[in-house]
Amino acid sequence: MASAFVGGILLAAPGCNVLKSTTYCHQTTAANDCGRGTRCSAAGFCEHGGPVHIGAFLSLTGQTKYTAIGEAGREAFDFATELFGGRIVGGPEAILGRGIAFDLVDDGAVVDGLDTKSDALIANNPVAAIGPIFSSQVFETQKKTLAAKLLQVAPFAGARLVGEAQSKAPEGRYLFQLSPDIYHGSPRAMVKYLTENSADGPSAKTCKEFGIIANDDTTGVDYVNSFSEHFRNNCLSLRYVKKIPATLQAPTFYDGIVADFAAGGAAANTSCLLYSVNPDVAGAIALAFERRAPALAGPRYHLATSLLRSANLFDTTKSAYAGREILSLGWYGVDVDAAPVRQEVVQLLDLYNKYLEMRDRPAVTELPDRFAQYFDAAAGIALALELAGPDAAPETFRDAYLAVTSDGGQDTAYGPASLGDLLAAVRREKASFPARAPAVNYNGAAADIEFLDFGFIEAPTFVWKVAKKADNYEFAPIRRYSTDDLRSVDGTKACP
Repeated sequence: MASAFVGGILLAAPGCNVLKSTTYCHQTTAANDCGRGTRCSAAGFCEHGGPVHIGAFLSLTGQTKYTAIGEAGREAFDFATELFGGRIVGGPEAILGRGIAFDLVDDGAVVDGLDTKSDALIANNPVAAIGPIFSSQVFETQKKTLAAKLLQVAPFAGARLVGEAQSKAPEGRYLFQLSPDIYHGSPRAMVKYLTENSADGPSAKTCKEFGIIANDDTTGVDYVNSFSEHFRNNCLSLRYVKKIPATLQAPTFYDGIVADFAAGGAAANTSCLLYSVNPDVAGAIALAFERRAPALAGPRYHLATSLLRSANLFDTTKSAYAGREILSLGWYGVDVDAAPVRQEVVQLLDLYNKYLEMRDRPAVTELPDRFAQYFDAAAGIALALELAGPDAAPETFRDAYLAVTSDGGQDTAYGPASLGDLLAAVRREKASFPARAPAVNYNGAAADIEFLDFGFIEAPTFVWKVAKKADNYEFAPIRRYSTDDLRSVDGTKACP
């Protein structure tokens, strides 16, 4: 399907199967004239025969770390367009007999300009919105989508501020996150690993005192508060916290931070240092430590949050000396598991390989990183479309999304392999909606989608280590945790 940027938005162009109804419309009032997601043509007719449009914020320009995530989103949406257009063998029929299309807004991985871009996305009349990546971005965009009562699904946002921006109960929200909140997410995985690890590496025994360097922003503050409480509850000693600008500063700024770790400094006894900063900032700090070596050994272990799980880290932590390994080799980190060991991931991979075959592209053995979360966002919206239709009131469409993604207690669960059966079940029962929700539940590929307070879900997590791989480096998984595994971290422990 062809696409083009229009006013900063990548518009999916309708194919030759688009039928124009005799419903007259004006492009500025298309939501009222045609229903959400339906285009008003330049000729002034509602394109009821064309695909239903979904808006999406993606980072397609900016830092390499974030454009890679944006490209994974673009790929997931291209795949979803074909799958929910009824064009992949083994997949469902076309949603509403029309299929879906995506209008992509390039957010540049920054907050600046999102006010205008949100207005542009909403004016383009989507039925729902997906993204952006960062909690700070989601917080800004939801101000506009909430005012418009437009369903918004954020695959990765975990900051508490995002959850509290709207109603606590899912039934009162228009924003939903396919991610745990930070407190219940990767910090618990790090603490569990530290308290249970008896092999080489960081542990409660080898990390006598912890330090944290974090971005001084919404996400960084949330990480600091979450780690602080989990450390305290699990008898781990946090002695040093430094909040710094998220944007890269001059090298002398990081030399000043490293001076804290010298004899007599505020962080002199820190044995394990945790970073919740961007990759370029982590690289600048690592280089500052290298400049002080060997006189200053620095922390024994370096740990990281999800912000650093990017190949960009391998570039930003290159040694200043030729022939040496990268400075982040051996670092440990945690993140929500983008490809957990779940049958739903295997099912999605099978469908994706059929799509690749259709496109004369080679098969793959694993999904692109974060592809599954983007797909889950698209799948839930597509199924809600089939249940409620694009003409539904905003509250009804939101309720349809909750109905197809959440388990009502006795619902039949469907994974990616049975989306055709799920669509058929929705069609059989849609006449009774909204008086009665269909007894179906889409089991997400990346995680079970069961919305908790403030619109978050629970999700699997994993611990990784930067390791050498042939002539490159990788984030090698060393421990995976299910949502049940992490519950042992909660609650105050009796400390010796």
